[in-house]
Amino acid sequence: MQNRFEYSQDIPRKVLDKLLDREPLCAKAVFETSPLGWTREIDDQKRPLYVLTKHGLVDFRLGIFSEDEILNMTDEIFKDKILIQDIDEQRRQETEYVVERLEDWKNRLTHLFTEIDHWTPQPWQILHSQIIQRNEELMRRFDVAPKEVPILTLLNGKQRVAFVPSALWIVGADGRVNVTINARQYILIDRRDTSLDASRWEIILGNQRSQTVPFTQEEFLSLLRGVS
Repeated sequence: MQNRFEYSQDIPRKVLDKLLDREPLCAKAVFETSPLGWTREIDDQKRPLYVLTKHGLVDFRLGIFSEDEILNMTDEIFKDKILIQDIDEQRRQETEYVVERLEDWKNRLTHLFTEIDHWTPQPWQILHSQIIQRNEELMRRFDVAPKEVPILTLLNGKQRVAFVPSALWIVGADGRVNVTINARQYILIDRRDTSLDASRWEIILGNQRSQTVPFTQEEFLSLLRGVS
């Protein structure tokens, strides 16, 4: 697999042609296969600048060039100006990103379970405990060790409802929690749009991901009433 290049539409044709010629030089500056993007910006003196960015878990600016540099700089100097020395720094920032996402996941779970606490009626008993989270692929890639995350169990005689975190990095959502009610299982997913947004929990009631409804207090109490 090769590096993929993207170019913003406002790059002039003569500059774009030169950047296309220099793609092999740019690819050598990236320590792993990544999507690379060229964008055009305007500095304080209204001069155009061309920025090469590596996209991934976090974005890194590998080089900033004037139009004259793009068009006239020798290939050797051009390659040397790309920040090939930042491999360790890129790795460090990506590792920090994974750690921060895991801490955010723990906080979102705590907030969710606190809300469920407030919703839970008598005579249900509330039990809080911890479990070691799943060692997911991104954690293994960046050597981030699994830590404890909260779980929530509700008991009412022989009736039992357990909320157990399953995975953070899943397709189409920002985290999954398995909800086991006696022998039956449901799935909670956080459908928030970005990591900066508040959680938007939904529950999957059927076999299809499209069969979801917002996880509200009313929906939670309906689940409890259905426990047999």
